[in-house]
Amino acid sequence: MLSSVYKVSIIIPTYKTDPQGLSRLLQSLDAQTLSADEFEIIFVDDGSPDNTFERLQSEKAKRSNVSVTRIENSGWPSKPRNIGIKMAKGEYVLFMDHDDELYPDALRAGYEFAVRNNADALSGKESRTDDPAWAIGVYREDEPQAIGREGAHPLMPMNPHKLYRRKFVLKHKITFPEGRMVFWEDIFFNIQVARYAKVISRMASVPFYHWVTTEGSGTSLFDNQTEYYWEMLRKVCDFANENLSDPALIQQREQILRHQYRVRVLGPFNANFHQKSIESRKLIFSHAQCIRRDFEFERFDETLSVSQALRAWAVGEGRRDLVERLSQEDVAIAGWQTADTLAWSNGVLEISSSAQWSSAHGRTLSLRSEGNRVIKDLSPELEQELPAEQLDMTRDLAEVDCIFAVRSRDGLVTWEAPAEWTTSFDENQPSSVMLAGYTKARIDPATAAFGKPLETDHWDLQAKISIGNGSAHRNVRSAFPGSVSYVNGQLHLVYTTDGGTVALVPRGQQEAIRQLTPIRAGYDSDGLVQLDLDGTHDGDGEVTCTLGLDTSTSAKKNTFTGHPAILRISDGKASLHFRKTGPVMRVRIGDHAGRRPPFWTLFVAEDRVGLNVGQLPKIRTTAEYEHEEQAG
Repeated sequence: MLSSVYKVSIIIPTYKTDPQGLSRLLQSLDAQTLSADEFEIIFVDDGSPDNTFERLQSEKAKRSNVSVTRIENSGWPSKPRNIGIKMAKGEYVLFMDHDDELYPDALRAGYEFAVRNNADALSGKESRTDDPAWAIGVYREDEPQAIGREGAHPLMPMNPHKLYRRKFVLKHKITFPEGRMVFWEDIFFNIQVARYAKVISRMASVPFYHWVTTEGSGTSLFDNQTEYYWEMLRKVCDFANENLSDPALIQQREQILRHQYRVRVLGPFNANFHQKSIESRKLIFSHAQCIRRDFEFERFDETLSVSQALRAWAVGEGRRDLVERLSQEDVAIAGWQTADTLAWSNGVLEISSSAQWSSAHGRTLSLRSEGNRVIKDLSPELEQELPAEQLDMTRDLAEVDCIFAVRSRDGLVTWEAPAEWTTSFDENQPSSVMLAGYTKARIDPATAAFGKPLETDHWDLQAKISIGNGSAHRNVRSAFPGSVSYVNGQLHLVYTTDGGTVALVPRGQQEAIRQLTPIRAGYDSDGLVQLDLDGTHDGDGEVTCTLGLDTSTSAKKNTFTGHPAILRISDGKASLHFRKTGPVMRVRIGDHAGRRPPFWTLFVAEDRVGLNVGQLPKIRTTAEYEHEEQAG
């Protein structure tokens, strides 16, 4: 019964599955580097009232490793997953949502890493469509054994998008709690895994799972303004206490409970709390107060940021009025990074940047100095109600952190980059403190993907700045012109987007033509047209590429076709070289670089080349006029 026919069984509950989502999921599974005869796909349809089951049957007919079954509607993914576990024949099982996707090397790399480390469970590097910072601090290194590590629990993020050894799951009768609506069923499952697992591995070096979020995807049922939400949160905490009571499991229990306390008990007291109805505010506060008391969560208060600790104290004192005041006055302010320098050096992009803290409404960090301490600056009326020692920001400011990263626009994978972060404090007014942050980062396209080259894609440079309970992961701002580096036969491009942020394109010679602006024209020593390009560049060499040449004879439209060219880099300069085709050439260069013309018009004489902004109606040659007359 427990023999393994496959390396991995992928279990996918479905219900009214969007055709586009199903297609995306299957395409990612078809693209796996692990051979299709080494993994199976198990669809368990939860009684969809539409044609989902028929579409699954159609897809099954195209693949030998797919099985499909249908059950009476259960209302939640738990029962389909449990049925899938019983059907599975793989050494490991993986649970996927019906519209997500795996990265191409996920199954091969994940399975080999798990087997090599004898893992009962493996958490692979996960990304999320709508959250570039998703789990960025979790997947920092490959960890053969993550149990016993400080920080986040080894199974965080605590969803089931992981590899679990099937024999281990069956031996310990680990299942998802069933019912028509069971909040956090994945946490209940993973707590059982944590109870019995001897080895939990974490794989950061290979992208594993993409949690796709689109309009209408996911559920909106997780509403903390309902009694059921708090009933289920209490059950999660009880379940953690019951299953992780062994002394050897205390650390894991505390990791899980501390997360629930920070995110779900205190999390609702954010900037939106005071805007909720009075009934909702009373309900949330009452439940938070009871859970904090009943589970003795005050033991975690010393690990909280100042803002969270103030709220926790007010909850413990039964002061909903203070929590509401704090949600208005003590608002989390996110940080922005702006590039101060941006330059290539021997194929490595070097960035120095500075941080500022401001909200969309112009609010900034409110700090003041008292002796050698930095204090959170609130209104005098509110401060009088709070313990003075709770306002001390010294520790929070000492722990301000910045993570520098690149994120691909196509695959939505985020890789951290080496960076040095420093902070300073300036008293810009008597007793008023201004916080400043500075980063120096290096990005080598040849090694930035966990020691491997970045894929050819547009990569946005991003920074996640955390201070207290305020954290934001945003693109790095820039006003620098585009530039390229040519080292070891590779040309890489960095440029400023239309939105004023930094982007990187490894092996980006084609995009370089669209991003670099021509500043002068002439002939080179070989008689080719030469366009000198703006910016300061790195390296020495040349690459072949293609520029767009307008071949339309119409005065009111362009038709660009490929024209061979050479992009040459030398002595900090870049230039484009190509043969002339006539006395007037209309070429598409630099049209992606901000507010630049869609094309340039070149007047090509025997002894010179004139560079002019392109415009419609076009300046045309006599031959083009005659061609239009004959065609008309």
